[in-house]
Amino acid sequence: MEQLDTKWNSRRDSDPAAVELQLQDLLQSIISNDHPERAQDLYGFAEILRNQYSKRGDLNALEAAFQCNEVAVNITPENHPNLPHYLMSLVHTQRAKYRRLGNVEDLEDALKNCRRALALMPVHQDLHESLAVISALYNDRFHRLGDIKDLNTALDTQEIAIKLAAEGHPALPRYLGNLAAFFGARYQRLGLLEDVEESIRKHKIAVNLTPHDDPQLPQRYHNLAIAYGDRYERTARLQDLEDALENFRTASNLRPSGHRENAKHLHGLSVSLRDRYQRLEDLQDLENALEKEHLAIKLTPEDHAGLPEFLENLTACLQDRYQRLGDLRDLDVSITTDQEILQLTPEGHPKLAGRLHSLAVALSYRYSRLERLDDLESALEKIKHAVDLAFEDQALLPRRLHLLANILDLRCKRLGNTEDLDSVIAIYQRAVNITPQNHPDLPEYLQALALAQSEKWEQTKHSGDLQAALSNYSRSLEIPAIKPILSWNSAIEWASLARENQSPQCLTAYKHAFALLPEIVWVGSNLSVYQHTMKGVDISVATSDAISACIDYSNLKLAVEILEQGLATRFQHMLQLKTKADNIPEPYKERFQELSSELYTGLAADPAKVASERNTLLEKIRVCSGFENFLRPMSYDDISRACRNGPVIVLNAGSRRCDALILRRPRAEPIHIPLPEVSSENLEQQRSTLLKVLRHCNARTREVQSSRLFGRREGLSSKSTAEYFEDILNWLWKSVISPLLQVLESDEYAEGRIWWCLTGAFVGLPVHAASKSDKFIHSYTSTLGALNDGYLRNSSAIPTVGVVGVTHSRKASEGILPGVEQEVKVIKSIVGQSKIHSLVGSQATMVAVKIALQQCSWIHLACHGKQDLVDPPKSRLQLYEGNLELEAILQMQLSHAEFVYLAACETAMGGTHSEMVNESFHLGGGFIAAGFKGAIGTLWSMRDLDGPVVANAVYMHLFRNGQPKASEAARALQIAVRKLRNEGVPHERWVPFIHMGI
Repeated sequence: MEQLDTKWNSRRDSDPAAVELQLQDLLQSIISNDHPERAQDLYGFAEILRNQYSKRGDLNALEAAFQCNEVAVNITPENHPNLPHYLMSLVHTQRAKYRRLGNVEDLEDALKNCRRALALMPVHQDLHESLAVISALYNDRFHRLGDIKDLNTALDTQEIAIKLAAEGHPALPRYLGNLAAFFGARYQRLGLLEDVEESIRKHKIAVNLTPHDDPQLPQRYHNLAIAYGDRYERTARLQDLEDALENFRTASNLRPSGHRENAKHLHGLSVSLRDRYQRLEDLQDLENALEKEHLAIKLTPEDHAGLPEFLENLTACLQDRYQRLGDLRDLDVSITTDQEILQLTPEGHPKLAGRLHSLAVALSYRYSRLERLDDLESALEKIKHAVDLAFEDQALLPRRLHLLANILDLRCKRLGNTEDLDSVIAIYQRAVNITPQNHPDLPEYLQALALAQSEKWEQTKHSGDLQAALSNYSRSLEIPAIKPILSWNSAIEWASLARENQSPQCLTAYKHAFALLPEIVWVGSNLSVYQHTMKGVDISVATSDAISACIDYSNLKLAVEILEQGLATRFQHMLQLKTKADNIPEPYKERFQELSSELYTGLAADPAKVASERNTLLEKIRVCSGFENFLRPMSYDDISRACRNGPVIVLNAGSRRCDALILRRPRAEPIHIPLPEVSSENLEQQRSTLLKVLRHCNARTREVQSSRLFGRREGLSSKSTAEYFEDILNWLWKSVISPLLQVLESDEYAEGRIWWCLTGAFVGLPVHAASKSDKFIHSYTSTLGALNDGYLRNSSAIPTVGVVGVTHSRKASEGILPGVEQEVKVIKSIVGQSKIHSLVGSQATMVAVKIALQQCSWIHLACHGKQDLVDPPKSRLQLYEGNLELEAILQMQLSHAEFVYLAACETAMGGTHSEMVNESFHLGGGFIAAGFKGAIGTLWSMRDLDGPVVANAVYMHLFRNGQPKASEAARALQIAVRKLRNEGVPHERWVPFIHMGI
């Protein structure tokens, strides 16, 4: 045997062909030798060869082991005491062949030989080992042929093996791990929650009993990870998904990186990363999932029976990436790969239905993109086949039926055959009926059923169809969906249907929808993910329409609560993460603060994992007495305190109506003023005209020279830019401002501060500039919570002023701004040289400016600014070396912040452009979210020569008594803008300056 082992190991260092011939000669000489110990030698050789296969995956070693095993069994008499051992060795080899090559004949032969061995084996203390083997074989056959009886036999047999094994037996962790896997398999088939719970319990015991140096420990962690993933799919608890990822990583880290067994751990990681992408929509998770799956495939031999499963997940990831990025190449590769997998999958294979389902999904996506009828018909054929193959007790049958109904609905719409809608509804209903009542997939099935029923209602106008649709939408929100965005869509569809049919259910639906926002956009998500998600849920339209619906039913306080949730999601996240942990119950205080800080600063290596742990802690904190509403959305009474220093006016542009809500006094009912002359359409028209005028003026950067142009250009008539501005401002005065000021004056508020909070198509219009009276001082706030937060923050006893002036960047990619130097001199002369920390020119590096922001309570930034319309988080202030981006600003903790003056362009542009989400996605809003109480910014470009003039007037007013107050900045800006107007400057130079905050 030593000779054989040496020969096999030498294959790596010698001529493989020559060594192979020597090995074959050696094996044949042993097989043909007629000495009495021949069977025992063959048994030993088989064990060595199979061990070599396990180490290196060499199929020739496995085939040679099989030859030895088979001869050893054949030459051994039936009554020989060693025959059971030889048979069990043969069983192990045949099972290894089956797992490698997937030939069911090997599996059947292994089962037959294992039964024979058990029949010959005397009852002794090692019987449990053979019982464990046969239970594993029954499990294998269940996975291959799908007969639930095999799985139940595996479970029963494995439990007997565990009972026979003595406590502390080294095989016990393996037996428990196998039993846990069998429970997991039954869960996947029947969907019973108690099976997956039992699976996790048994896997945990198996892991805890396994020594750290046991080579099976990685597999035990792997199996535990699978069980956590199964429970996540059943309960939608994000922590289960994080636990799955953690255990897959542990399994992978216990193997050498190139170890062939590492392939399945990488595959498991990929599956869980894809699940997390689908839940949280962070594109990096999907890219990582693809990377892990590619590595798994690279480590797997082409003839390996597990390779198709890895390819299946790869195609699913490609389908997801197509859905996200729209690259048709991903979809085409997915379809081609799915087709190749199907060709390798024989009829009767238990994975066949799932592979047909995957291909049907991809073909339906391509049909929706290219509208090729052959794709639709092929998708329908594949999913029908998948449904026909499914067992009635199969947990995945509802998913197959759901896809079948989806595809039938597409064909119904394509061919105009409305009669097929009844079939679609019937199939959706069947999917609902066979899904457990607390299953996280049920909301998606109910939503689809409700949508089909609402379409039926549109055709028939039978009240039964309408009521059924409304009822199923309502039911869909009673159970947490595995993807919260599905529940959001269901709630919005429910609200729309109810509102169209004059049902007050629309308010209940909207309350459900906005309560879901914290789950859809998780605390700690990066700004790009947040922006993508907000666009995906169409938050601007949803918020405006929800407010309009509340107004329809005179629930004005609910309108304000929804406003705050819809506009302030990101801001609320920032406030949550900055919340001091002083009052939090002691067991959770320190860790909760640590996790919040990691997410706020963006330093978390795995933000989703940190956020999941923080959410778990948050649930525990809310169980404590007095903390039931900790970090929940604010009530109207709390929100309305924003109007303590003057009225806050909400302008809402809904799809059906436009209105104003005036918050005049804390806790008092808001005042509702309809705006009958305003619609979303004419607001968009005004915005469009404004954009054309700004392009006409080249109002995009801090300009050195006036670029005012006249004449017919970019869709404008022969009117001057001044006339266009006057038209816009006059329309705003007549249709919006004047009616509201009349209401305020009748309420004995004839002068003072006013704050504007805009939604929808109002965002970006210069409401502040339209007033015909100087009695009111106008400010903006992106949320009412931002005002409240500003009022609550303590003021610095001794203000420290930081001034940053950048005439040009080191690369000088933008024009030089000579006015910046004069601007800095003006501020120094007013504030005093010794009281200012100034960074001018090359001193204004990224590091230096960030330090100044941390140390100074008052900041003046004079430089180029840029609003990024394609990727708003990349909006930036251009420093001498590097750019200070919005995303970086939001991650800063500015404990001393009071007031920031952004003497740059486009620092408050936000919603002026239709690409922007209805929220403070501009630099000014970012600085306020980061901690500043107030800010001055610009809607578009400012003239470079206006910088010193406006700064002089602002700081002269603020420092007139030596001690500035952030609350005086709005009045200071009003004085400065009036100075510009008195000098006769054109509208495009004085209108863009705005004040935000307290």
